[in-house]
Amino acid sequence: MTTNKNAQSGNSNAQAVQTKTTVLFEDFDDNSLSEQLESEKKGSSLGFFKPTLKEGKTSKSIRLRFLPNYHGNVKHDFNYQKTETHFIKIDGELSGSYDCQKGVDGATKCPLCVVRWKLFNSKDAIMKDRSDTLKTSSAYYAFVLVLENEDEPETVGTVQILKYTFQIAEKIEKKNSGELGVKCNPFNPALGADFIFLMSKNKGGYPSYVNSYFEAPSKLDLTKYPTIQEQMNALPSLSSFAAKKWTEEQSKNVDEIIRLVMGTPAGFTNAVNAAQASIASANKSDTITLPAEGEGEDDTDKFFNINKE
Repeated sequence: MTTNKNAQSGNSNAQAVQTKTTVLFEDFDDNSLSEQLESEKKGSSLGFFKPTLKEGKTSKSIRLRFLPNYHGNVKHDFNYQKTETHFIKIDGELSGSYDCQKGVDGATKCPLCVVRWKLFNSKDAIMKDRSDTLKTSSAYYAFVLVLENEDEPETVGTVQILKYTFQIAEKIEKKNSGELGVKCNPFNPALGADFIFLMSKNKGGYPSYVNSYFEAPSKLDLTKYPTIQEQMNALPSLSSFAAKKWTEEQSKNVDEIIRLVMGTPAGFTNAVNAAQASIASANKSDTITLPAEGEGEDDTDKFFNINKE
């Protein structure tokens, strides 16, 4: 994903800010909040929000509130981190996950994406089917405050990092645009809305969040949670989940993956050379037909006015 010019560098071991400075969450409430936030009271457990269904249960409900990205006492211009990953399905050691390189170090294209769309747009049925080998999956990361959690009451009042998929990203997008009830920015504590996280199993037995929903807009009483800023600072920054540049080994693997998926069936003479050339020119203009901007992408950035480099 394209990272922001104001996003801090990724650091999965981000440390809590020790000095007591002006806390940005006071922007959303009255002046008394800053005094509350300076108290010595500590929050409960911190970490990653990973709800699971207890044995015998088919669903669960948790009340959450999305929080703005004020990590490190800095008001960032993005409230979630979106990362796209290619999950390669090839027998052998080449299989695995490879971060999409679009936006990494200023790259305008990702070699795997270029080849995937070239295959997808092919008139050759065999080549078209091979595009599935390079499919991407989007993951989103955001800070949330746990308001209610019957199965894990110890998490209530804690700030967590929620990893979510397009099912929830779409609901955030629609709430912000007014397509789901009263329009509001879910990341604004004063004007946002509680999110009812409904977890169930689909027909295949996998977790589904499609029935989750936002309630009507309401003001979050931040004075009840005086350590929000401190808890957030103790967690990794959202930008630490941004796509990483491929290692030398990964780059070599990608070369081989492209060679294998392109092959040389009828209609694709010199396909291997063409694929390799697409890597060399990933950041330059080329003649490969790509989909229109945003087509096929789970892109909600525009709804939050995130600045692009």
